[in-house]
Amino acid sequence: MDAMELVAFSVNGTEWRLRDVLKLACMEDGFTAVEDSIRSAVTLEFAERHNLSVDEQEWKAAHRRA
Repeated sequence: MDAMELVAFSVNGTEWRLRDVLKLACMEDGFTAVEDSIRSAVTLEFAERHNLSVDEQEWKAAHRRA
């Protein structure tokens, strides 16, 4: 098996393959984008489980300020 196809991690059932993590890190000049994606997935999953409404535009605006 190609090492790039290995699952690097899984968030809420979504698998991130090593190639995807590295590609995103290269495109965004670091791993901050990976961390942001994980944070977003976890937050959205939490909101869904607790029947909370999450406005995507509001989420993006708040995330940019942080």
